[in-house]
Amino acid sequence: PQDVVTTAGWLDAETTAAYDFRIVTTSDGVSFATDPVAIDSEAAAAGGDLIAIIDVDGVAHRVHTFTTVGAAAEFELRFDREIEYLVVAGGGGGGGAFHGGGGGAGGVRAGSLAVTAGTTAVVVGAGGAGATGAAASLDEGDDGGASEALGLTSLGGGGGGAAKLGVPGIGRSGGSGGGGAFVSTSGADGTEGQGHDGGRGSNTSNPTVRYGGGGGGAGGPGGAAVAGAAGNGGDGGPGLASSITGTSVVYGGGGGGNGHNSGGRAGLGGAGGGGTGQRVSVAATAGTDGLGGGGGAADAGQGASGGSGVAILRYRVSPA
Repeated sequence: PQDVVTTAGWLDAETTAAYDFRIVTTSDGVSFATDPVAIDSEAAAAGGDLIAIIDVDGVAHRVHTFTTVGAAAEFELRFDREIEYLVVAGGGGGGGAFHGGGGGAGGVRAGSLAVTAGTTAVVVGAGGAGATGAAASLDEGDDGGASEALGLTSLGGGGGGAAKLGVPGIGRSGGSGGGGAFVSTSGADGTEGQGHDGGRGSNTSNPTVRYGGGGGGAGGPGGAAVAGAAGNGGDGGPGLASSITGTSVVYGGGGGGNGHNSGGRAGLGGAGGGGTGQRVSVAATAGTDGLGGGGGAADAGQGASGGSGVAILRYRVSPA
């Protein structure tokens, strides 16, 4: 057989971005040609803070990772592709004032879409600020910012609940819900398909010990606070693991609830970047940027901020 390669439809000849290949065979003076097959080395012209090529089961894939918070970035796709996506919103800030609940994790959406060539906007949500510790008011943490990619939106995590004496605070709803403050308040609602509910706060009067519930996580609800002198703040809900970058990483952990200074421990942050709640003089910790973790809650002061989100897009470098 005689192999003849014909090229057509060159795009960006300077960087040889794409070719149409056709294989022609000749037998007994008769030629037979395959249908053209497009093979490209640069399916996306631009977009992302990090662009990498990884091997997935023997097939090259390009991964675009967006981490910059602020103005929308552009993702320009030159050819129709099936694109895998992970879109993580910013986590909610931890509650403060009196015995706050942990911040909810940013919403996490993962899957794949058939995407036509063109330019789309990608937005990465910021983490929500922690409560400022204004004891005279219900000082909840702020919600995290939403993230967007391929026309999909992940909702920011709900801010953690706060309370003042005798007044309950349940936190804010979001991708995952913020944990409840003391006075046995329930946690806030998460959003189906993105996250889970925050955990319930708890209060006992004899002895007087108050704890906040954990913020919800992308992989499970926040833990309820445990009452009593040896009780604990609720742990943040667990996140979800993804290997879209070629390495397994957990995203979207909820923030831990506060630990009262009379006993017990603060709530732990959920796997996936959740921050730990305050316990006596040990301050609450922030959610991890790039993972969308919820911020830890304060006992009687300032809650910690949630972590920023991320958007990751992956596709085959060339079709089968």
